[in-house]
Amino acid sequence: METPPVPVAELVDISKSYPGTDRSAVRNVHLELREGEFFSLLGPSGCGKSTTLRIVAGLEWQTAGTVRIKGENMGRRPANRRPTNMVFQHLGLFPHLDVARNIDFGLRLRRVAKDRRAAEVDRVLDLVHLQGFQRRYPDQLSGGQQQRVAIARALVNRPAVLLLDEPLAALDLNLRQQMQDVLREVQRTSGTTFLFVTHDQTEAMTLSDRIGVMRDGELCQVGSAETLYRRPASRFVARFIGDANVLDVDVRDGHARLGDTAVRVATGGDGTAVSIRPEDVQLDPATDAAGKGVALQVTGATYLGATVRYELSGAGVTLRSVQPASAARLPVGAQVEAHWRPDDAVVLPA
Repeated sequence: METPPVPVAELVDISKSYPGTDRSAVRNVHLELREGEFFSLLGPSGCGKSTTLRIVAGLEWQTAGTVRIKGENMGRRPANRRPTNMVFQHLGLFPHLDVARNIDFGLRLRRVAKDRRAAEVDRVLDLVHLQGFQRRYPDQLSGGQQQRVAIARALVNRPAVLLLDEPLAALDLNLRQQMQDVLREVQRTSGTTFLFVTHDQTEAMTLSDRIGVMRDGELCQVGSAETLYRRPASRFVARFIGDANVLDVDVRDGHARLGDTAVRVATGGDGTAVSIRPEDVQLDPATDAAGKGVALQVTGATYLGATVRYELSGAGVTLRSVQPASAARLPVGAQVEAHWRPDDAVVLPA
């Protein structure tokens, strides 16, 4: 039987609390990072994701638990002696040093030979598509170019894990989208494991091989973007990842009762709620021959360009449906029947 590969980094039951508080910033986080993957920690402000990142970096000490990188227990090893590098939201480029000297600063501290430093600078500048920028200074660069220099500086030491703490949060939308493309390309080309912190669900879904969703210091669910979107494990994940109808209904024996209609749902046992994505809610005009769906009334309609979002109520619930704008428009007040595939109705626990 083949032995599974050792994770490039592993967090084992990590907890962190601060003196004078009765609430842990991080609680019992267990996480394995795979070689060469782009992993994002996603959650709202104050959920513990940046604290977790800083514990991996050695900038914070955990109260309990173990951090291993490449199979080695980091213990109380300081940041400058860990095989990690970090890119912050505030880039911290040295304004008095040109691009080459900003990038090779860490190599010079390690007394790496000049020829090798130059070769490594060329290597990472090629990765971030800034060839020929060696002699420019930070104030001669655009915001996106400064971001690329910061990434190159972090990669030049060939870290086992590159840590990124919301590095794109301060950028405008267009530049942030451009830098997302750069980050993903650099990660794939370099083969370096990236651990990325963000509160932006779209950013996490765009960039990541896997995502860990955090809330109140706990890791709620880990999986691919598709897994988290299609199979959320809790109400919080269902609502935080994309838009979702979370209906408070009792589920028994694979059926949920909405008004007079018993609706089949995905397998997964009993529960107290069902999550259904708006794009999975199909609408048909109510007719005398109808009866296969849930009888609802259109209470609102919002044109969104490619789609129309309908607000619906009835049968003791309210929900949303997103339909192509090219489909026949439903007026407010229209009586409809809503239906969906059983697999699209995900049972949520209490």
